[in-house]
Amino acid sequence: MKVLRNILIVILALVILLCLLVGIGTVRPDLFERFTGKGEEPAESAEAVSEDSLSETEEPSEEVSEDKAAVSVDEAEAIIDAYFAEEEGDIPQSGLKGGIDLSYEMPKEAQNVPDALKELCGMEEPKGTCRKLTPDEADRVEEELSEGETGDDLSFDEEYYPYYHMLDMKGQHLYRQIYANAMEMNDTFRAVEKDIPWSGFRNVFEAVFGDHPELFWLDTRYSAGYRDNGECLAVKLYFNRTAADRDGAAGKFNEGADDIGTRAEGDAYDQEKIVHDAIADAVAYSLSAEMNQSAYSALVNRSTVCAGYARAFQYVMQNLGIPCYYCRGVAGEPHAWNIIKLYDGYYNVDVTWDDSESGERYAYFNLSDAEI
Repeated sequence: MKVLRNILIVILALVILLCLLVGIGTVRPDLFERFTGKGEEPAESAEAVSEDSLSETEEPSEEVSEDKAAVSVDEAEAIIDAYFAEEEGDIPQSGLKGGIDLSYEMPKEAQNVPDALKELCGMEEPKGTCRKLTPDEADRVEEELSEGETGDDLSFDEEYYPYYHMLDMKGQHLYRQIYANAMEMNDTFRAVEKDIPWSGFRNVFEAVFGDHPELFWLDTRYSAGYRDNGECLAVKLYFNRTAADRDGAAGKFNEGADDIGTRAEGDAYDQEKIVHDAIADAVAYSLSAEMNQSAYSALVNRSTVCAGYARAFQYVMQNLGIPCYYCRGVAGEPHAWNIIKLYDGYYNVDVTWDDSESGERYAYFNLSDAEI
């Protein structure tokens, strides 16, 4: 009996100890984590910076002076260039407004698309790069780079610039800054919003690019630099060759747009059809066309791919006061077309496919989502 009594005492003591540990874990989880050696996983310092990209970081080609004030703006921009690296992966939806339906997944390949039309898909996705900056270099870049144009006085009508209005407030702030600096051709500047992840940054750039075909000098490439703590620090834009003489290029661009737009007469539908036909008649499809992701390639060079067709159509229709949007998707290959707003709703328009050798000029003109 004595042995049994001792066993019961030991069991009771263990039960009391276990209850005590559970109670401590409930009231003071931090103590429990120290005791067990468990805790929260460390947060990723910069959401979109992969281990591979960090391991490939190149050292700056020039040694940076210990005197921070001695770093020039050119050197600061060079630091940014040295530390950008490509980030792969799907684009998360961070930075978008709440309440937007994000359940739709774009198919890897479109259904019921004729093989001949699959060949008319030359749209390139905007390609961003991201690099984590070292603390020392980040400090120097932050001190030397200005925000450039903040765009705080800008506003964008939801009817004509839908992608802007899909962003949250921080995304819209960065959108205005990117747009304003692109207009001034400032290619490198400090981000006005630090608390925005790389996934959100990508959404912002793509929103600017999708809403503004008039930025014909803006390339599809872009870059961002991040601190260890995940703060967005610097932005870098890239421009195509027209930036070297933007005023001269703008004259040709506007002349090409006016040549088509001034023909448009009648109601919105009549104007749309005239512009649709004029672009199809004037432009030739070519994968080798220069600057083929820009409206410039269609309106000036008259040679482009689906992206150029769509951005040219978007620009001319917007100038006529008819809401028209640039859309991206998959049709065997990445493809671009338009959505236009007419009196009774929204319709899909694909000038590229209506300019195919099939001869069916209006096969993809004003189709519903179900029809396309």
